Amino acid sequence: MASESAPLRVRRYGLESEPYRKLLRDYLASRLSLDVAKPEDAELTEAIIRAADGRFAYVSFLAD
Repeated sequence: MASESAPLRVRRYGLESEPYRKLLRDYLASRLSLDVAKPEDAELTEAIIRAADGRFAYVSFLAD
């Protein structure tokens, strides 16, 4: 018997929307062990997001 799962929910964000950018910052903070409360870490995070043109695939590539 197949188990029931919750329906898939898709959220769409613009590349410049604050919720999306927060997801990118949170991802980078976790992946690179950054503390975005520190100015130098916040600057690095924003520089990576800018260099990646806000696209997650490039953000994750640059984080690696």
